[in-house]
Amino acid sequence: MNQKGLADLVKDALSRIDESDSANDASAFSADDDFEVAFQVALDGHHVVARGENTPAPGAKDGRPFDAWADGVRSDFKLVRGNADRINDHLKSANAQGVDSVYILVLNSNITQREAMNKVNGWLTNPYRGTVNFSQVHLIGDGYRTTINTR
Repeated sequence: MNQKGLADLVKDALSRIDESDSANDASAFSADDDFEVAFQVALDGHHVVARGENTPAPGAKDGRPFDAWADGVRSDFKLVRGNADRINDHLKSANAQGVDSVYILVLNSNITQREAMNKVNGWLTNPYRGTVNFSQVHLIGDGYRTTINTR
């Protein structure tokens, strides 16, 4: 892809990210990690509207906020740094946030698609984990995009 094509791709993705819904926040996405995931979601053609970190989610444990609406679906964004065991931590956190979808970015982490899917499926089938509150997990990795339905 030439530089113009790459610039157009980036511009197109950025046009699908709306941070205006949280005007009271200094930054709609409170962390660069959240924006990094939002950008990858937008690259895949989805529309992302930031919620801001001060907006509690309905049904969330202790009024925890969620990151964004992705195509109108309450979503939380997670970035894996380190090994695949962090996926379990992110799923547990997202489960308490009252979201319908979880996007987990595992780019540049050397975590294979099989390894990431095994972690998600292991967490979902753990009988001690309790109720799963979200309906989809989206894994975005090096060379793969995978959606796992939880229901």
